[in-house]
Amino acid sequence: QRRQVPPRVKPPEFPKRTERVSRTQPGPYSEQEKALLDGRLGVWLRALGTARQCMPKKATTAEWDESRCQARVSHARGTLALSMGEFEAGAQYLWPEEALFLIDKGTLVLTMDGLETSFQRAMAVLLPRSGFTLQEYLAYSHFRRTGYVVRRNERKFGDGGQAGEVQPSFAVWAPNSFKRKGVPPNFHVIVQPVDAEPLSQDVFDLLIEELGDVKLCVVDKGTLAISTLKSVRFPRPEALDENNPFLDKDMEGSEKSEDYLIVPDDLSHL
Repeated sequence: QRRQVPPRVKPPEFPKRTERVSRTQPGPYSEQEKALLDGRLGVWLRALGTARQCMPKKATTAEWDESRCQARVSHARGTLALSMGEFEAGAQYLWPEEALFLIDKGTLVLTMDGLETSFQRAMAVLLPRSGFTLQEYLAYSHFRRTGYVVRRNERKFGDGGQAGEVQPSFAVWAPNSFKRKGVPPNFHVIVQPVDAEPLSQDVFDLLIEELGDVKLCVVDKGTLAISTLKSVRFPRPEALDENNPFLDKDMEGSEKSEDYLIVPDDLSHL
């Protein structure tokens, strides 16, 4: 019996971001403005409601291994998955967050109990088993989509207290610079929800000293605020001019105190 090929769904059309409507006067919307807003909202809703398609001939296939909490790759296609997971006895195993990302991109067909898994089911099953929070997955997905190679952080730091509790979630390599051995990551990422307790200066000092380049990713629902932690040196009060507290009169001969600085990198909406 000939296999039936499902009809191809037309890709969704999104409204152009440059088409904006400005209002100069406050007040209720006119009928024309309401119709314009409803029309554009309808375009977005139809696009978001379009069924996701995955072409099996061009997608990687994997089977969920519950005993390992990993996805065992059966047929690898493309180059994206080569920098993911780990290899053992000739087989490649993907971590849950990696499998979720590939399913979301439509480049992985994951089967669980012999059935293909949708992204919604994979999210409900894999994310609790990944050991990561939703905020961490959003950060992982953001860096992956921008071209970075993102892997679980295997290096621990701190020997107790807040420094021992706060650990980087990911190690990140720039595009085309990742190798499984011998190449250190370009930076590490710490992910925190927006309502988390702020890190102390001692923790910042340890992070910068032991890990080098560190980025702090604060997640508020679908918005990511990414900042770089950098070590800066400030002159002590006795080394400042009395008439101008911002002018250092003897930078070379005075002792400097070290502090940290948070430099905003990016604000990303997912």
